[in-house]
Amino acid sequence: MGVEVGQPTQEAEPGMLPLLSYTLEQLWQRQKLNWLKLDSYHQLGGVRKTLENLAEKTYKELSAEEWADKAKSVDYLLTGLRLAQAEKFLKEQVDIVPPSGLSCELIEASQKERDRIAAELERLEKEELERERLAQQRELQREKQARRGWQWLAFVLGAIAMGTIGSLVYREGLRQIAIRQTQLVYIPGGDATIGTDDSEAHPEEKPKWHPFMTDFQIQKYEVSNHQYRLCIQAGHCDKPVDPNKLNDDKLLNYPVVEVTAFHAASYCSWLGMRLPTEIEWERAARGAEGQKFPWGENTLVANFANIPSGNTRKTTEAVDSYPQGKSIEGVYNLVGNVSEWTASFFQESYKNYNLTKVWNNYEESLISDLTIRGKSYQTTMRRITERVSVPASYHSEIIGIRCAK
Repeated sequence: MGVEVGQPTQEAEPGMLPLLSYTLEQLWQRQKLNWLKLDSYHQLGGVRKTLENLAEKTYKELSAEEWADKAKSVDYLLTGLRLAQAEKFLKEQVDIVPPSGLSCELIEASQKERDRIAAELERLEKEELERERLAQQRELQREKQARRGWQWLAFVLGAIAMGTIGSLVYREGLRQIAIRQTQLVYIPGGDATIGTDDSEAHPEEKPKWHPFMTDFQIQKYEVSNHQYRLCIQAGHCDKPVDPNKLNDDKLLNYPVVEVTAFHAASYCSWLGMRLPTEIEWERAARGAEGQKFPWGENTLVANFANIPSGNTRKTTEAVDSYPQGKSIEGVYNLVGNVSEWTASFFQESYKNYNLTKVWNNYEESLISDLTIRGKSYQTTMRRITERVSVPASYHSEIIGIRCAK
């Protein structure tokens, strides 16, 4: 065996002989062609480096043995910095200080466990990300549902609002139609002639007097079935107590009947009007000069109005019938056809007559009777001054409506 000799690089130290012997053993394992070369010694790192490698190998072997003693439990595998150092040792020192098979097995098992844990962490991370994604998706879905809910609510409220607005427009439209169909006659103010001193007259017709009146307007025609239908369709008026004639399409232009004073007042208020007082009614019927009848002084009433005549059975007629019997100012059927409600409380006579006793609040209960004027197709009339007292709740096929303002 040949030995290559060189100059010593350091002085001998005490206790170096055993280490030198170990170093020579390591060097012998690297000999080639039975030659021990100085550069191979330098590759080992000298005695000190060889000792360090021996110590590290011994530590690794001890770790492997401890792992084997614990039945190769995963709790004793190398982790973190220890595993990193073992991998480094395996990579850099394997040719210098070869590890045992058990150490290699420990390192390999530790690497697998590390990779398994890394894979598990990656899986858990992916699952967490998926949960977050699903949670966000559910939140978005809830937001969409909430938006749809609000949109639906907005739609419903909008529909209700549109329906409400549409209903209001519809009802107002019906009212405007009724207003346009309502013709009014202007009655100028001044001293009116009311009552009579006729000896044949009833006490409630006496005495004749001349109250001062302000201007007013009164309907040219009695309220027709067609006009009253509009008020019902608009939801403002109730049907008459007996609606048979109201529902007969052949009688649309005939006066509405079977109405109480409450029906009459409700209809007039719908038009923005009111019931006339009996003083207004008589002024419209007699004119400014206080004549006996609307058409003048002729007492042949049957020729001018729809009242009983002979044995002929009569019924209501159109509101614009008997034009020959209209008043001087142009009001139709103030006499005959149907009697008409007024807002005046009935008073026994015109003596000390109180003009303020008028039913203004249509909502209040009535104790006193009201006055109806004009007679009807079933009742005769001798004087325009005839008055009749009836309860406000009374209804008949001979009583209708005429409004004023």
